[in-house]
Amino acid sequence: MGLVRSLARALTALAAVAGSAIAQTATSQAPSPNAPSVLNTTAQQAAPKPPIELYTAQDIGLAQQGMATALKSDLAYELVASLTTEVGPRPAGSEADPKAVAWAEAKLKALGFDRVWTEPVQIDAWRRLAAHADLVAPYPHHLAVTALGNSISTPATGLQAEVAYYANMEALRKDTSDRARGKIVFIDGTFARTQDGGGYGPAV
Repeated sequence: MGLVRSLARALTALAAVAGSAIAQTATSQAPSPNAPSVLNTTAQQAAPKPPIELYTAQDIGLAQQGMATALKSDLAYELVASLTTEVGPRPAGSEADPKAVAWAEAKLKALGFDRVWTEPVQIDAWRRLAAHADLVAPYPHHLAVTALGNSISTPATGLQAEVAYYANMEALRKDTSDRARGKIVFIDGTFARTQDGGGYGPAV
């Protein structure tokens, strides 16, 4: 215990001089000679640093000014309307793709941006070509079809086979027979029409 008291006095003196640490000793009762000695110390933590300001008052003011201007202007809607009507669908690698780039370059320059430029970009793009389908039996009937993105092409002569009907994808998964082998599988799924196109994913 003499060692404990000496350490406690030394820590207390150090805390008084440096003002950065506090030593505490506590015993609820006199310990027996064979009981282990315990010394509790608590360090005083430094005050947390103030958070770094990511944006200055001037930055926030400019952002608020831009928001207020945008709410009073129809420019954003006009730009979207111009792009969708003057250029239209513009998948990467399509004929409309460079038209969209030229449209954007001209618009930005017309809006007064002083640093507008284009750069060549190389991409692997899928192109939708011609697609058609016809029922040939028992009665001829032409079908309106389209290919999903990244679909592979059929042989030049096309495909002709019997149709295997399934009410939904789950029915196809549960079919462990060879019923669909060598046939054109038709899954009678429903495409839910939504304003944001959210029905596309579940349907395909």
